[in-house]
Amino acid sequence: MMISPEAYYEVELKGKSKEEILKCIKALKREIKRLKENLEVHGLEQERCYPSSFTKLSCKRDYLKRAIDRNWEPHMKVMFQF
Repeated sequence: MMISPEAYYEVELKGKSKEEILKCIKALKREIKRLKENLEVHGLEQERCYPSSFTKLSCKRDYLKRAIDRNWEPHMKVMFQF
């Protein structure tokens, strides 16, 4: 089960330093890259796990967006575009 971006922020990021949040952002970007590569190789074949890779990818992107929106000024967000 995937959680909402707000819940992700509350559980994983709230109260952490900028450096710790940056590490989380980098980890999310690595996971997004891995999921995209997996989808490119396997396409939308029938998966036997839930949530699907497509759903995971969508949620990870939402988490990344929330992490960036909550922690950096607008002019800094350019560094984190995905």
